[in-house]
Amino acid sequence: MHADDRHSVADEMIQEWLESLRALDVRALAVLGPASADDLLGRSLWTAHPRSFRRAAETFAACDAYGAGWRAARSPALAWQNLPDESSGWRETLVDQGIRAIVRSDIAMPLGAGFECLAFVGSHLGRASAFEVGWALANAWPTLKDEVIASRFGVTPRMRDVLRLLAEGLTAEEAAQRLGVKERTVGYHLNVVMEKLNARNRAAAILRACILGIL
Repeated sequence: MHADDRHSVADEMIQEWLESLRALDVRALAVLGPASADDLLGRSLWTAHPRSFRRAAETFAACDAYGAGWRAARSPALAWQNLPDESSGWRETLVDQGIRAIVRSDIAMPLGAGFECLAFVGSHLGRASAFEVGWALANAWPTLKDEVIASRFGVTPRMRDVLRLLAEGLTAEEAAQRLGVKERTVGYHLNVVMEKLNARNRAAAILRACILGIL
């Protein structure tokens, strides 16, 4: 599947999710993840929907709200805040987009890395409503994860199959037999993944794939 097709699938999934929460005035969703395979504790915007919200989401990703520091302090995985009408900095950018509340669900990964799913709401939230949105975020992630990660790195299901078997301790020959392909095909997929994840060897590729949620 082409990367643009992956983006389309992810966009469709997020749009359906937003429509299911229309009664709570959820207007946008963003996923923040590691800045790169070499900068696991930095963060950047992985996806935002609707796409017109991308600039505001990028502004939020660049701020110091939540992120790795919040995770390292063992703060709650679910958090939210209401934005005052008179805001400055990154909050002002969101308020200008009609956003009045943020709900964040954290998905921790190994070695301090993680993903943040954020819902942007057009009205102030009480505790019960915030938890309802947060619960919906947490439930959406398992389904959304594969499409978001695939569109980011271009890792195909076959590449993931190869990595998973190698991570289980199989040799390239054994993995090829299990998948019904030639050994050189396994080597090809491994080399492509290593290049995409900027990994020097098989062990590094497997480790980074685990940290980034590919495995």
